[in-house]
Amino acid sequence: MLFQNGIRSAITLRRGRQMPCFGLGVYKAAGEEVGRAICNAVEMGYRMIDTAQNYGNEEGVGAGLRACGAPREELFITTKLWVDQFARAAESVEESLRRLDTEYVDLLLLHWPGTDAPARLRAWDALLELREAGKIRCCGVSNFTIRQLKELREHCGEFPENNQIELHPWNQKRELRAFCDENRISVTGWGPLFHGHLAEEPLMFELAE
Repeated sequence: MLFQNGIRSAITLRRGRQMPCFGLGVYKAAGEEVGRAICNAVEMGYRMIDTAQNYGNEEGVGAGLRACGAPREELFITTKLWVDQFARAAESVEESLRRLDTEYVDLLLLHWPGTDAPARLRAWDALLELREAGKIRCCGVSNFTIRQLKELREHCGEFPENNQIELHPWNQKRELRAFCDENRISVTGWGPLFHGHLAEEPLMFELAE
């Protein structure tokens, strides 16, 4: 059922927002390259584009979004707040919106938990306030452990809607995924193709045959 519509399939997040199952990550893409990648991906049917402040390409992503021709309401845009911006989270998110040239993002993630728990919780509070203001549709995290997810729940009364983690056959994180499933935290896998190391895994050739 989940993938019956192929690349245009989607899941429903806890607060009712639809999130595509497949997305284009633009880590390390820059300049005109990222714009071309977005245009090509949208033409192929992708509707989720994933970037981050730390990628340094939000402006290029914004240009690609303008050039791709897809209506904004059909797109699902994800960006991420880096740890060194936790102390000025609200202002930093506004800067991301300006670089992306959009009035809102569909999903905003705390990119990394960092080591300063109070700063992390204050940044999370800022994201929730921006969600109430309509600047963020969904709030999530990236690279968070079970303990850190519980910490957010204890702090504000709700879990994030998404946890983006490294996830592929060599790094399956079964306990974390089970916890997320139990608590309706959607999981996005980054690095799902082994970072280009498919040729090092004989099982992939067996499956292909």
